[in-house]
Amino acid sequence: MPRSLAVLLLPFVLVACTKLKKDEPEPEKPPKETHVGKFTREILDLKQVRKDHPDWVEIDPEFQASDPVSTSLSASQSMPWDIAKMTFQRNCVDFYKVQNDDQVPPYSVAKKFVEQESAGLPARRPYEHYVYDDSTGALLLYLDKEHRNREYKEYGIPIPED
Repeated sequence: MPRSLAVLLLPFVLVACTKLKKDEPEPEKPPKETHVGKFTREILDLKQVRKDHPDWVEIDPEFQASDPVSTSLSASQSMPWDIAKMTFQRNCVDFYKVQNDDQVPPYSVAKKFVEQESAGLPARRPYEHYVYDDSTGALLLYLDKEHRNREYKEYGIPIPED
């Protein structure tokens, strides 16, 4: 009889113990900041970037996939960039060229366009920057490797060899 009583009471004791643990407040973790779903209105001048940050390199996120998982991950990185680049080209550069005898818009016009654009450009990682080349009218993406490597090191991510 005492064994059966112990077996019957054991679940109640376990439930009571787990409830005591749950009542203890967990330490609050600060929410992680993310760039996903956010927009930026920052665009830099290529001439100024080359002068101030000669170590930054131009990147072009390409769609590369070999399996279903990497397909969706690659698309989530490359598609917003492709859409932003095409939208900027069509709505800013091409429109300006039509109105101004096929001249490429200067940096000031491109910057004003991005600032006034209702949606802006999709936000990138903190070490990736939109750069405007006023000689060609191209919107470029530049990478600050030093900033990226610091962040990777902080979070324990292996630093890629570029």
